[in-house]
Amino acid sequence: MEETSNALSELVETGFAELDFQPTTTNSRRRNVGNRANVAAIVIHKKYRKSICSILRRQNSSHLNIDLFLGMPPDILIEIFTELHPIDLIHLQKASPKFFLVLKFLGEAIWKAVYLQVESFPAPPPSASYSKWTTSLFAPQVCEKCDDGPAPLNLFTLQRLCKECHDQLFSPDEVAKQSEAEEFCVKSKFIVFSFNCEQENSFASHWPAYYTSEVEAVDRRLGDLKREAETGMESATDNLEKYRASRANIRSEFEKSATDWDSWSRHMALEISEKIAGRLFGMESRFKHRLIVSKAYAQEDVNNMDYEEIFKSYISESAVLSLNRRRSAQVRRLAEPQLLEIQTTRLEEEREELLTARKEFATEAYRAYLKTTSPTSRFDTPPSWHVIRDHAAFHTAINLPHNDPLTDEDLEDAWKDMPAYFDNWRQTKMRELASFLPSQSEASGADKKEPDVLAVDLATSVFYCKGSVAVTERRPGRCLIGWESLAAHLRCGALEYHWDRRLHFSQPGYEAASELVRLCGLDPLNAMGWDMNELDPRVVCLVCPETESAGREALPWQEAVRHYLVAEHTTPAWGILGPEVAADVKTREGNDLRNSEKSWACAHCSQYMLVCDVRRVITRHVRKEHHISQPVPLLDFIYFGGYTAYFNKVMVPTFADGLKAVCLRCSGNTHLFSTDGLKDHLLVCHRLSEGMANVDYRDVARIIRATESVEAKPTTVCVTES
Repeated sequence: MEETSNALSELVETGFAELDFQPTTTNSRRRNVGNRANVAAIVIHKKYRKSICSILRRQNSSHLNIDLFLGMPPDILIEIFTELHPIDLIHLQKASPKFFLVLKFLGEAIWKAVYLQVESFPAPPPSASYSKWTTSLFAPQVCEKCDDGPAPLNLFTLQRLCKECHDQLFSPDEVAKQSEAEEFCVKSKFIVFSFNCEQENSFASHWPAYYTSEVEAVDRRLGDLKREAETGMESATDNLEKYRASRANIRSEFEKSATDWDSWSRHMALEISEKIAGRLFGMESRFKHRLIVSKAYAQEDVNNMDYEEIFKSYISESAVLSLNRRRSAQVRRLAEPQLLEIQTTRLEEEREELLTARKEFATEAYRAYLKTTSPTSRFDTPPSWHVIRDHAAFHTAINLPHNDPLTDEDLEDAWKDMPAYFDNWRQTKMRELASFLPSQSEASGADKKEPDVLAVDLATSVFYCKGSVAVTERRPGRCLIGWESLAAHLRCGALEYHWDRRLHFSQPGYEAASELVRLCGLDPLNAMGWDMNELDPRVVCLVCPETESAGREALPWQEAVRHYLVAEHTTPAWGILGPEVAADVKTREGNDLRNSEKSWACAHCSQYMLVCDVRRVITRHVRKEHHISQPVPLLDFIYFGGYTAYFNKVMVPTFADGLKAVCLRCSGNTHLFSTDGLKDHLLVCHRLSEGMANVDYRDVARIIRATESVEAKPTTVCVTES
């Protein structure tokens, strides 16, 4: 009987019936066929039909004919029908009038028997006939009113309606909640069999939920029963409670049925998705093998391709097309542009990694080369690596066309002319910096001469690093005077890619330094930095307000220029301290100020390049990390001029408290005394009750020279760019 049923279902489908769950398309109507197809029916049909086809292949069914079944007695025909699938019963209704009559008069019993024998197939919703439910379940997702799609199946009305038609029959939750009937009405549920989560959520979340006519009918019935109960009619209250219980029971049964069908649809979706994933994996594996073997592409490039995008035209929601020769050629044409792009990107990344490794190798080789040289003067400060790599020999070696790592032999040509390159770089950089100085740039036309490289050592040669000015919490490079400071700061990492890769002339710093040089009795056009260092004056800023308790801060001349730039005064105003006061200040500053300043960095690595430290820490780092027992200044560690505060703050108190005399009897004593303190000192140390002016003591002046015009208060001004 089972074999006969299988033969009948095969004959019915192939000879008499067409699939109802796929929408018919014509040239005049091809609207969203993919969204209108009933994926659940397609999947079930393929799964069921595949199982019966395997049975029919084992027997010769060619002699079977539909006439054989039409002549059978009804009781035998009914027994055959009970062995079929619900999909087959839909087809039999169209195959023959006899089949139609049998299913019409005995249909429900047959449908029920069929549902019981089909594995994991839930029963229809309450109050729905088996035939009507099966026809609706396996029908295309086409709206029954406007013939549009997609149209999900509503379990309550057993209708397939699009969004517009659905809105006409159903009410939103907000409208239903205004009525008491909302609690006793069935909420709309959909059977959605789709891998498109957005589509499924749109049915569940954004469509009206309650059937308008049902809400109105239940609301009217509840109102009538309530009015009867209020009038005191006999058994009216019982009728109201019975009606509420019956409606609640209908809703609970419907909710249970909806839950069963939702679980079934999700199970079917999961089953087919796993099947599609398996077939897709096999398709990808075969396609990858063909690309690697026949086309000789790299395996890593083939593995990085987006196969979901490539195979999307061969994957439907129900199946994966086989990859035959023709489709394989089509897929290859789609895949090769992406594959070439991936290959190009990989080669570029590998080339970039190779160049980075070569630069690191060349950097270490350059550091090793510096260890073999010894500076003979302060002009021998070596340039940073980001300057050296622009050398033609280095550039050629790093960018060699082959893909092999760099070796020492590749850099042999670079070391031969390195001393000459150092000298040329220094001269070029000094001429470049000198060209920005006013004394070198005033000449024009025929009188214009080559900048004097020694001009960078003028006391008025003030430059700054834009990287230090841009970051307000950092102070490095805000005031650089002289080639020693300039050459040291040219190794700053900010100059590798930014700020035009150079230092910039500071016009405000030039004006502040010029005023200081004039007050010291030198010519700003000719005074060198070492001339000012020899004088070693101490200066106070007259623009900054003086406090009665502490006085003013005493500054070395270079620190005074830096103070002017940081404080952003509009006009420089200085006071030169007298020699006695300056000597007293120097005794309180301490010795070897630069050694205790956090302005030292390692010349072999970048660990302290941006965050400097004191000299002692840097020399210990060079010995421990670079295994250099005797670190050499300028070669192994460098001082970055102007990186931080130059000295410990020393205040010069106002002379209003009497600190204005120095003892002449004490040899080398620079201590300043007040009037009472001087008397006690002469009496205790020199046994003199009264001292004579200019013999035993001498009154001193705190400021011996000062700027004539002094601002009342500081204002803000920007650093002038070169």
